[in-house]
Amino acid sequence: MQPFLQTIGHKTAKRVLTALFAGDRPPHALLIVGPPHVGKRHIAEELITSLFQTNRPLDALADVTVVKREVDPKTDKLRTQITVKQVRDLTARLSMSSFGGGWKVALIEEAHRLSEGAANALLKTLEEPKGQTLIILIAPSIDAVLSTVASRCQTLRLSIVPSAELSAALTKRGLSQPDAQAIAKRALGRPGFALRLIQDSELRARKDMACEQVNRLFHAGLAERFGAVLTLIPKDETDKARALSRLLDDWSEALRDRLLAPDAQANGAARALRRLQEARLALRQNVNAHLALEHILIT
Repeated sequence: MQPFLQTIGHKTAKRVLTALFAGDRPPHALLIVGPPHVGKRHIAEELITSLFQTNRPLDALADVTVVKREVDPKTDKLRTQITVKQVRDLTARLSMSSFGGGWKVALIEEAHRLSEGAANALLKTLEEPKGQTLIILIAPSIDAVLSTVASRCQTLRLSIVPSAELSAALTKRGLSQPDAQAIAKRALGRPGFALRLIQDSELRARKDMACEQVNRLFHAGLAERFGAVLTLIPKDETDKARALSRLLDDWSEALRDRLLAPDAQANGAARALRRLQEARLALRQNVNAHLALEHILIT
């Protein structure tokens, strides 16, 4: 079974992985790092399915364990960290014999979310894995992971994919050339995000609206910007902080698009991006969402 046929871009990473796992001593721990939505989980999935010679989803494979943040039953929200118990349950599974007599694989999403205790609980298994074991960790960067964990892993870095390469891949998947080019530009070199834009019309519409808002408010007078506050985050919105956080994400991407445009007003867009970052910091300190948004639009 030939691996990585569905992975867009990342030629060097695919070549490295193919060589590593074709050799006599494949790594037992792999840390995949790169920007959000660049394809880290996708390339991990393709590697795992190639090891098991199957196209079945990971949750259908008895010898594969996926570890990610759980929902806290008290708050009904995702926990901020992967817990010690989750890692101890994982190491117990990895210590058992495989069901199929071959590979045992663990995929740890958001490895930078491992609590210090959870990371420490993983160290012995990283150092002395039992049998044909592979532990794959996914994180935005090496620095985001505890150094004692990162040092025990083979690191694979994924970078953004050139727009032309991403556009060509989308065209092969059935998009018209103009649509493929538009989505590739919007995705900023991130194949995972490009595929989300194709599959999720609501997300695409939201991103289009964010571009329109930025373009309008960028040139609007103070009165119009001030009046936009209540329409952008309605009073009846129950989770205003979350609504503003999503708005900040959308506006940040739209402003990055502006910076990449041939006629970019670099200074103005850069200042606006700094204001958005200030608002993010304010939200973390529980500042009122409407006040934070007013600060952005007025300044």
